[in-house]
Amino acid sequence: MSSSTPSPAIASPFVVAKHEREAARNWDLFYKNHATKFFKDRHWTDREFEELRMGDLPEGEEMTVLEVGCGVGNFLYPLIEKYPRLRVHSCDFSPRAIEHVKSHPSYTPSRVHAFVHDLSSPEPLLPLLSSSHFSTSSNEPSSPSPATGVPLASLIFVLSALAPHAFLPALKKLHASLSPGGILLFRDYALHDYSQVKLNARPSAAYAQPNKLSGEKEWYKRGDGTGTYFFGEDELRGLFEVFGGWECLGVEVVGEDRRQEGREKQTGRERRWIQGRWRKVA
Repeated sequence: MSSSTPSPAIASPFVVAKHEREAARNWDLFYKNHATKFFKDRHWTDREFEELRMGDLPEGEEMTVLEVGCGVGNFLYPLIEKYPRLRVHSCDFSPRAIEHVKSHPSYTPSRVHAFVHDLSSPEPLLPLLSSSHFSTSSNEPSSPSPATGVPLASLIFVLSALAPHAFLPALKKLHASLSPGGILLFRDYALHDYSQVKLNARPSAAYAQPNKLSGEKEWYKRGDGTGTYFFGEDELRGLFEVFGGWECLGVEVVGEDRRQEGREKQTGRERRWIQGRWRKVA
């Protein structure tokens, strides 16, 4: 940010606590208001993450992926339509989002296990990942089987929706949900993304309280009540290093410069995302 830009005011502890209590409710209201029309389908995921390219699977073999924070299915449905031997455990802490996943025309219980789960809760995720959840019909589940972890999990624009103190517990839960050698795919908002620039420039008078939730962290409340966070590369690497048990396979900041034409000038609107891959090693 420019040094001439005044520092944004910080929300009161009361507002921060209220924001955390109402996080799931606010995301549920988000999906009530926008249904499936807000986010575009993510057709780019197998281009950015080679682990999702499943055209070379051996005959008869299937791949199972855990998608945390699935929203309305913008990640999973482009993939299962492209790769017929892919099965996906998809969870979100918004019941309304899961309803949208299950009402999608491509929803098939034998390939999509969609369920409500709060990544920031102490409830373990691993017991919910049994292959028996993929039923052969909508009414007849397959024989029970123990959950042993998945080889691949995605955390795409999800960690930023949590409070910063929930980051490490969330990574611990995902680590426990992966099989040995399993890989976590990560993508989220990077520091100085244009959406952060807008939040910092927005006058606090537009809200009952300022929209920045921390003086030390890049944590914000949007106008609709949902939260967001902007990660620096060193900070993100440090989160995984503090927890341990992860091998970093690469982290990078990627961007896109969207320019708005005006009568007298062009205004740069740089989108910045941070993405990486980590392998479970212990």
